[in-house]
Parts: sequence; structure tokens; C-alpha cells
Amino acid sequence: MLDKVKEAVLWPAYLIYEGLLMIEVGKRPLPDHLAVILDGNRRYAQRMGFENHFAGHEIGAEKVKEFLEWCLELGLNMVTLYAFSTENFQRKQEEVDHLMSLFQDKLYELASDEIIHENHVRVQVIGNRDMLPEGVKEATRILEEATETYDKHFLYIALAYGGRSELVDAARKIVGKISTGQLKVEDITESVLDENLYIPNMKPVDFVIRTSGERRISNFLLWQSQSSWLSFLDVTWPDIRKIDFLRALRVYQKRKIAEASNEASGSSWQRCSVMSSLERARSQMIQLALILILLLFVIIWHLYSRFAIIAAKVTKRVRMAFRKGRDIARCVSGSAQ
Repeated sequence: MLDKVKEAVLWPAYLIYEGLLMIEVGKRPLPDHLAVILDGNRRYAQRMGFENHFAGHEIGAEKVKEFLEWCLELGLNMVTLYAFSTENFQRKQEEVDHLMSLFQDKLYELASDEIIHENHVRVQVIGNRDMLPEGVKEATRILEEATETYDKHFLYIALAYGGRSELVDAARKIVGKISTGQLKVEDITESVLDENLYIPNMKPVDFVIRTSGERRISNFLLWQSQSSWLSFLDVTWPDIRKIDFLRALRVYQKRKIAEASNEASGSSWQRCSVMSSLERARSQMIQLALILILLLFVIIWHLYSRFAIIAAKVTKRVRMAFRKGRDIARCVSGSAQ
């Protein structure tokens, strides 16, 4: 209850801050390929006091749609979402079954989603499809066919995905081509390996975001993210707000500018970053300033309202006194006559 009251009170300040961040982030280049590790659904469910993790997963799935709207609003070209890893199959079967049913429903929803079609988003699922249930495979097929002609934006959903598994599968494809004479051993290069990944010649990942505070990449896009910037947010996936996303992008942009400057001067730069204490303090100061401005506005409005009420009462009493005096004067004048 207190969180809802706090959110309602601070909402105008957050709205102003969000607008300022949008302007700031919009002035600098954005990552060509953004990858996000969707982590923290179970922790969210536990914190909220839900009986099981299922509600957390469902709320997290709804957050995906909102997050995609943010990405499209910013004009991001390519996004990869890490939804379910090969290691996640080790969870309790009941939870795995629930997740697979949820994925199936959401993939069907995406296939007919107006936002996907209006923005010409091509959607593809990456991962070991042999590990997926038939229902999820069918939903994947329908979704990919429904968006296969689009080329304005690209959304990749990692299901039953593992970075090592992807490399092993690519190696198997290459061995198969060698055994059939399509390829020679001496012709194997990085480009050949790249062509045999789940998405051939996928753009390298520029920026990886992980929610829930974990500082690891969990076997995600090992080949594609070798030069990526990493950002770890201390919020669970269902809790992520637009301002959290925008601040992460702002940090990425500043790191890229600093990297270019340091490369020009010959020095190195750390690619794995959590928001520094200085940046966090700056963000908190901006929020505090906005809150103070909002409170000042509320106080001024309250004083103005009080003054208006008092002024109205005084005006009413003056009019009543004037009318009473006028009536008395008429009575006196009538008696004199």
C-alpha cells in the first residue's frame, strides 16, 4: 500500500525525469544490437508473496511487450531477449511445463500483434528447437512465417538457448559439410563459423543488460557478445521501469564516448560496468530536485487555493454588509419621508 502511495506521489516527478532522459538519450547513438537477460521473475514473485513462481513469470511476460514498445519508441533496430536457457530445463517439471505453455501463448500473441506488424518487426526464435515441445515449435513456425518479410526491426527470442550449445551445433554443421565435400578443413574461418550459427551472420551485440543484480552472462550469446558492453541492473525484470532502461542506455553512450576518447589517447577502458556511485548520485540528485519542484508547486497551489477561498469569503461578507447598509439607508430614508 505504501509503495502505491509513494508511486502516486512521485509519478509526476518520474514523468518529468523520464522526458529529460528521453531527450538526453535521443541525442547520442544507440546500440545497433541490444541483448537483454530477463532475470528475476521468481525473486519478484517471492518478494510479492505469491504462492508460486508462476505469477512472476506471467507478469514478466507482460513486461516484455512494454519493453518492446520502449525499444521501438527509441528506434532500436535489433533486440535479443534471453527468455529460457538450456540450463533452465533443470528446474522442477511443473515450472518448466508452465513456462512452455506461457511461451506458446505469447508466441501466438506476437504473431497477430498490431505493434509487431505496424513496425515491421521480424521475429525469430533462436535455440535448440529439438528441446522444445511440439506446441511451442508450432507457435514459433506461425510467428516466423507471419513476420518473415519484415526487415525494419529484428527481434530474436532465445528459447532453449545456450551459447556453448550454439557453438557445438555450428561445429556439427561444419563437420557435416566437410564429410559431404561441401567444405574443406583449411577453409574453416571465423566467417564460416558465423555462417553456421542459429542466425547466420547476426550483428555483434553492442550492449548486454541483465536485470536482478546478478553479475554474470549465463552462457548467453558467447560468440556474438565478445566485445559487448555489459550493464547489470539491481531491479528484477518485472520491476524494470523505463527510466531504468534509459539510464542504462545513457551509461552505455557515455562509456562509448569515453572509449573512443581513450582509444584516441592509447589507454584502455573497462567494458563491464555497473552504474558508478557518482552517476547514481547524479541521478538521485536530479530526482530529488524534480521532487522538490513538484512539492513547491503543490505548496504554491495550496496557498493560492486557500487565498482564493479566503478572498471569496471576504468578498461575500463585504457584499452582504453593503446590501445590509443599503437596506438600512432605505428604511431610514422612508421613515424621514
